[in-house]
Amino acid sequence: MLIHPSTSGSRVTAGRNRRAFLVWTMMYFCLAGLVFGQDSGNEYQKKAVHIGKLARYVEWPKDKMGTGIPLVIGVFGTDFASDQIREVVGRKPINGREVVVKTCSTIQEAAGCHMLFVSRSEEGRLSAILRKVRGEPVLTAGECDSFLKEGGIINLRTFGNEVNMEINEKNARRSDLKISPRLVNFGEGGVGG
Repeated sequence: MLIHPSTSGSRVTAGRNRRAFLVWTMMYFCLAGLVFGQDSGNEYQKKAVHIGKLARYVEWPKDKMGTGIPLVIGVFGTDFASDQIREVVGRKPINGREVVVKTCSTIQEAAGCHMLFVSRSEEGRLSAILRKVRGEPVLTAGECDSFLKEGGIINLRTFGNEVNMEINEKNARRSDLKISPRLVNFGEGGVGG
């Protein structure tokens, strides 16, 4: 079989171009994954800061928060969310209380918490999780569109680079929690005043 030299060269060039394209495509997706991962980390870091602030503006019943009892924050959802909350909030005391952040995988683990953050990855179990703590003095915070309607107290919503709070004061009162008016003023679009 006789192959023309220019045809053979174009096949080699086409093969090199294809490999170069594949290498560049893989590099692009790897870098995009890193960038999106940073955005997610930044989002959860901001939400963790909000969670720390929330605890400063809420008053629990005296029997739930006796002297020397640590503030227990439970996190349902991604390990990344609990890692960020542990990193940002768990470092220093809040209102003179040690902070303990625990990852919750079962609904029963929510019972011993003062605060509960429910990640959007748990949207399928949201109703069951909130039902478990309904009427209990547990400050619930989440990030699902239906969070407040399902009985949650504070929804953390991301708009661009900002994290805003929606507060359902009615649900807070049902849980026997007193939310400072200062926190309500920070919240956007409070519901159920």
